[in-house]
Amino acid sequence: MTPYAQLPMNKSKEFLRTVGLSQEDFLYHHSKLEASSLDAATRNRCFFDEFWHWGQGVVIWPLPLGAVYNQRSLVALDNLVDFIITCISHPQAANETFLVSDGHDLSTTELVRGMAQAVGVSARLLPVPVWALQAGATLLGKGEAVQRLCGNLQVDISKARKLLGWVPPVSVADALKATARGLG
Repeated sequence: MTPYAQLPMNKSKEFLRTVGLSQEDFLYHHSKLEASSLDAATRNRCFFDEFWHWGQGVVIWPLPLGAVYNQRSLVALDNLVDFIITCISHPQAANETFLVSDGHDLSTTELVRGMAQAVGVSARLLPVPVWALQAGATLLGKGEAVQRLCGNLQVDISKARKLLGWVPPVSVADALKATARGLG
């Protein structure tokens, strides 16, 4: 896996196809990377990137996502807050850039099923192939949305684990249960 931090702007179209980011999302993340490359001698900051956080307020709807076998790195809000606190208090975090996630990647299908299980209901997912979702969404002008939802987007948190000794304190299953309690 090549971190997008190492990709030059002229490779953006290839990168976008690889990870499923829209041009707008790519430019947003690229600008964050540019900011993180400022002269380290003039600042004492830690940069991190979370791709998709989740927590209370997530609603489960019947979806045609029963055949999506992608892998997505997510970060539960409690894990993100814990990581930020770690960065604030850990001297090794200064002038570093980290990627953060729960450390356990899920497919979109697994996420929806896990949410349903956490709230005690059956996930009603239709096994629609990704190509069919993509074709239908493209006809409706929403092809990029399906790419973002069904594409892979994984991050490597080994730097945070090694340098800071950080381990996400909340498991995906426990975070899903906490989210479900917040829905009730």
